[in-house]
Amino acid sequence: MESNKFIFTVTGSDRPGIIALISKALKELDCNIENVSQVVFDNIFASIFLIAGQSNLTKSYLLDFLSEKISPFDLEVFAKKIENKIEKKEPAESEPFIITIQSPDKKKILVDITAFIAKYNINIRSLSGVFQDQDKENENIAILEVDVPKDISLIKLKKEMNDVADRQCLKVNMQHKDIFSAINRI
Repeated sequence: MESNKFIFTVTGSDRPGIIALISKALKELDCNIENVSQVVFDNIFASIFLIAGQSNLTKSYLLDFLSEKISPFDLEVFAKKIENKIEKKEPAESEPFIITIQSPDKKKILVDITAFIAKYNINIRSLSGVFQDQDKENENIAILEVDVPKDISLIKLKKEMNDVADRQCLKVNMQHKDIFSAINRI
């Protein structure tokens, strides 16, 4: 049976039970959760779900149903239907790397490095950051999981990235994901 796929977000004040409420609603709709991510920033809950529902599930019904189910928690929901006809571009062969950035300045921690890696057609797969007070030197940290095309010279890439980092007073480190995982294994 063909399914309809949707991506949706839920945001609002954090409290226990939000994921339980959303997953129960999705079960009632007979939807499969294919991927989910959730985080809390300054006591604000934010989640993103990728789901597959029955072929007759519409975006408006999904939004109405979820909005009703989460209304006691005063949350907001946004949804987008994933169209099957979206042409998927075959990605270039790549290797997974982790880039860590440290900076005393919250405003420029991402700007220059992300512009630099975009120039090299490096895709960011995941991004997380912890940003502190200005007076806590190098306690602003961003971690990017990226796909580096195999046809890029890693020596040249690292040298140019370090040049950008030096100009912007950033500390940048790039490691293959397997090495990063092995070193940081708990």
